[in-house]
Amino acid sequence: MPIIESAFGGVRVIFRRNNVNISHGDIKDVTKDVTKDVRKELSNRQNLILNMIKENSFVTISQMSLKAGVVIRTIKRDIEVMQKKGILSPRGGRKDEEWVIIVNNN
Repeated sequence: MPIIESAFGGVRVIFRRNNVNISHGDIKDVTKDVTKDVRKELSNRQNLILNMIKENSFVTISQMSLKAGVVIRTIKRDIEVMQKKGILSPRGGRKDEEWVIIVNNN
């Protein structure tokens, strides 16, 4: 029977296999495959935002706006899209806000 859980604002289904002997070389890196798919869904600017956050999780929206060469509202819209997709989340308050990448997009 599958296990159904609530996770990151969505649903996670876990299927367990019984009596399966698999060498470690045969196991696919599912997380890597999934994050590649997620990254494909993002625009170049959204990928740039993620890269800026990877470099400095405390980067401000104003700094992102300057580096991307777009207005602040555009950055806010991109961040909103990534939050809805469960990729990005803010943590902290207004003055010490930090960005957390939920899905590791290598």
